[in-house]
Amino acid sequence: MNKVTIIKGNDRYEILVSKYKILFGENEDIKFDIARTLERYFKKIKSSEYGEECNNKPLVMLNDKEVNIKNNMFFYVHKNYSLTSDFKLTTQSLIFKYLETVLSDDLFIDLINTINILFESLSQEITEQSILSGSFSTMIPKQLLKFFSPLYLDEEFFKDEYDLSIEEIILLQLKMIKYIAENNKVIDSVYVYVDTPYLTTQIMKIITEINHVIILISSNESSFDSDIKNYYICERKFFDLSSETDVYENICDNGLTLITLKEGLDNMKEYIFNKSGSNVELINKLIK
Repeated sequence: MNKVTIIKGNDRYEILVSKYKILFGENEDIKFDIARTLERYFKKIKSSEYGEECNNKPLVMLNDKEVNIKNNMFFYVHKNYSLTSDFKLTTQSLIFKYLETVLSDDLFIDLINTINILFESLSQEITEQSILSGSFSTMIPKQLLKFFSPLYLDEEFFKDEYDLSIEEIILLQLKMIKYIAENNKVIDSVYVYVDTPYLTTQIMKIITEINHVIILISSNESSFDSDIKNYYICERKFFDLSSETDVYENICDNGLTLITLKEGLDNMKEYIFNKSGSNVELINKLIK
């Protein structure tokens, strides 16, 4: 299990992640803060005057070591994702990284070399038939992508972004991330923040299939995962349910009634999965 530490000024989130962690609770500000801090850190977005004054410089650490953004990637998956807009962002975009990874395959390298041979032949023909001489630039994957217009192939038909459901938009992004994680040879890890209004069997299936990726899921859906260790509580209090220390400090040693660690974990299971009962009322008093 990896410990991901996300810091912004005095705010510090320590999240233990095996493959993914579900950010569970009604405090959307905390979830938003985690997502934006990750985005600012990995995209090297300069702090504002206010951010400098408040010392809100972002920091992301993996197992207590600062994450090197040159060897790691971050993607923000959400329902408002646009193929067209994302592609215009070039090197910062998911679709650009995906297509760049696709074109790095040996098969495509051979095809690109063939294209360059044809361009060289065309240059020679122009030179022989024209008073001007010149040559075409050697094509590399990044240059070829400038001529590419992305469409999504679903079974027999091509779709644009306006044809896709929320689930399809989320799955499209996750499938591209999965391909990058499996085929990009120069990265250590991929960090993903998934902001989705709901989870589905297909979304959870692909999330569990992705390797070498640390995924944080913003969702209050608990029907797809019964393992309490995969939940991070986001309420007035925020803490990780896979950390016995966090559970003891926030639930067991609570100032109202001292309970054992097992009782604390059982109460949290009832809070997340059953959502009713006397123990849930106690948890509400403690964390909301």
